[in-house]
This record gives sequence, structure tokens and C-alpha cells, in this order.
Amino acid sequence: MHYGLDGVFSFSHLPLRLLTYSGIFLGFVGFCLGLYYVVKRLINLETAPTGFTTLAALVLFLGGVQLIAIGVLGEYLGRIYDEVETTPGLSREAARVRLIMRVTAATLATA
Repeated sequence: MHYGLDGVFSFSHLPLRLLTYSGIFLGFVGFCLGLYYVVKRLINLETAPTGFTTLAALVLFLGGVQLIAIGVLGEYLGRIYDEVETTPGLSREAARVRLIMRVTAATLATA
């Protein structure tokens, strides 16, 4: 089970994107539910107890916004991880510059 989950989450951005998409969907549902209850209240067809409609719509909408934010952060971290994985640890040019700096420092120290 552990290896299966590692295989899904280690090599794919799909779970992060699904989180973002589900957040967009939940935010949209919460917004539509809020609009529905506002219209229902304006035409005096509301039968729910006072405060329920506001609470239900806000919980769905804010939950969707939080899922969107977590998905965006996860996507950002996933792209940073991909960039770090493809970048070599130390290039030949960086190694050459370090060697030149060491030789220069040693030359200045002995002079």
C-alpha cells in the first residue's frame, strides 16, 4: 500500500491538479448555492432556519477557496521540485571557477 501511494504521488502532478479542480468546483457550487438561497429569500419561499443558508453557502465557498489555494501552492512546489531534479548539482564551469578562486587565494596567501 505504501509503495503504491508513493508511486502515485511521487511522479505525477495529477493529485495536485485534482485538488485545484475540486476547489474550483466546490467554490462554484457554494457560490451558486448562495445565489439560490438569496433569490429564494427575496421571493419569500425560504423554509430553512435563520442562518443555515448563510452557513452552508459560506462553508462550501470558503472550503473551495482553500482547496484552490492549497492546489496552487502544491503545483508551485511540484514545479520547483521538477526544476531541482533536472538541474545538475555542480557544472564543469562552476567547478572551474572554484578551482581558479582556490588557486588565486593560495597564490595571494603565499605572496
